[in-house]
This record gives sequence, structure tokens and C-alpha cells, in this order.
Amino acid sequence: MLAAVLDNIKEINVREFQNPTIPTSGAILKVHSCGICSSDLKFINHGDRVKEFPAILGHEIAGEIIEIDKNTSDFNVGDRVALAAEIPCKKCRPCLNDLENLCDNVLSIGTTIQGGFSEFMPLSKDLLVRGPINLIPQNLTYNQASLAETLGCVINAMDFCRMKSGKTVAIIGAGYMGCLMINVARLLGAKKIVMIDKDAKRLKRAEAFSADIYLSTKDLNSFVQLALNEVDNEGFDAVFAACSNTEAFKQSILLGGKGAYINLFGGINKNENDLVSFSSNFVHYRQITVGGTFSSTKNNHKT
Repeated sequence: MLAAVLDNIKEINVREFQNPTIPTSGAILKVHSCGICSSDLKFINHGDRVKEFPAILGHEIAGEIIEIDKNTSDFNVGDRVALAAEIPCKKCRPCLNDLENLCDNVLSIGTTIQGGFSEFMPLSKDLLVRGPINLIPQNLTYNQASLAETLGCVINAMDFCRMKSGKTVAIIGAGYMGCLMINVARLLGAKKIVMIDKDAKRLKRAEAFSADIYLSTKDLNSFVQLALNEVDNEGFDAVFAACSNTEAFKQSILLGGKGAYINLFGGINKNENDLVSFSSNFVHYRQITVGGTFSSTKNNHKT
């Protein structure tokens, strides 16, 4: 089989490998589609979270089970399945507190075990039994289903911010995650959605989605008042910083209205300063919740 292999930081090559054999009580997946996540770029450019080199990345996966161990009953040959990133242990404290995405003993597809940048992929018993693997509905293509991992992360972020009908939403970052946030927030009944980005071209592409207002500003300090003007200076109910910029994180808190939820959704590269300062009084007296969400659970992925 062919696979794209990360041999070292910023060194990715396509090579021929022997086809994988079926793991005990496992299966073999023929990969039909695998998305490239912004996290993959961090893995490639900085080595973030990569256990060892060489590594076959890729965790936004959709494919077909073509072989299966006779002792496996959960799936069948021919099943169309989508995978997400994290395989939890189901035993540690986070797992027992419904935080499987934060498992202390997690196995991460693409960084600690083989990912989907390959023609074929072994599916272990652990992945089949505990992992984020779900059947693909017949009305979805493989390319569409490979987005389930990304959408699962967005749904996790929305859950954190208690999204429901009538909320006002600000999204900083018009990348594909930010654009998906627009559509999910709209499906959940958001009253007003404001998308903000300093890249005018990227913001223009984001107009294909359903935000109400698109704000372009190269000055991260100036967008706060521009955005607040769109909600009568009352602040937003939910703010998503869908970027990897600490200054944007700092400013995102100033967009929060009373009782708001601020989600610092983007991770910072491990070699960069990730400290963010903000007014504790602003958060305290407005009763603002500031946090972040990472990855997704199997239920997020299934949704």
C-alpha cells in the first residue's frame, strides 16, 4: 500500500508499505477519504503530540471494512464507517466523568497509532470496541463522512457554550472550523452570528456560509468595538476563538456579554508563548465563563 509518512518535522514522504494484517479481534479498513486537519499542520511543522517518527498521520477518516476477524461481532465486511481521533480507556477519572476526549491513557489516531494517510489501516479491538467509530448513513458520501470528526469537535464546542435558540454568537477565525461553527450555530437557532477575520480573502470565502455579519480587520484591537456595535454593545452570549492567536484570545473575552461563554477553541503551537492576560474584574462582574474544548467524544462524532 501507499502511505504519506512524516519521517521528521517538516519531512513528509509517500512510500510503499506492506499491507497491514488483521489485528486480533480487529479489522482492516480501506480508506476512501481522509481530511487534512489544522492539527496535522502542527504535527508536520512542529511535531506536536507525535509520539515517534516515522508516523502516518490522518484522523478525519472514512472508509470501508474489507476484512474482519471472525471473533468480531460489532461490525461486518462491507460496513461503511467514519472514525474520529481519540480512543479512550473508559477507566480513568476523566472517562468516568464523561470526558472521554480528555482520557489520561488515550490512544490518538495519527500520532500514537497509525492514521488514515494510507490506502489501508488496521483497526484494533480497542478501536472497534471503545473508539470513535460509527456507521456512515447511506445518504452520505465518504468525503462528507470524513468531516464527522471535525463536526464532532464543533458540537463539543457548542455544548460547552450552552448553545440554544436565540443566542448571539461571535466567531473569530474564518477557517474551515469557524465556517462549520456558523452552520452548526445556525442549526441550533442562533439569533445573530458575526464572523471576524483579518484575512479579507478568507472572509470572502466564508460568505458562502450563513453568518449575518462578516467583519474584516487587520488590527486585532479594533474588531472588538466593531463587533459589539452589531449587538448594541451588550456583548455576545457565545464567543468562539477558532484560531491560534493569543491576542485574538485576549480580545475574544471582551466580546462577552453578561453570562457569556468564551471558548478558546484553537491550540497554540508548543514552541510559542501561550500565556493570555485579561481583566479578572471584567469576567467576574459579568459572570463570564472562559474555557476551551479539545477534540470530541464518540457521541459528538455520532451526532
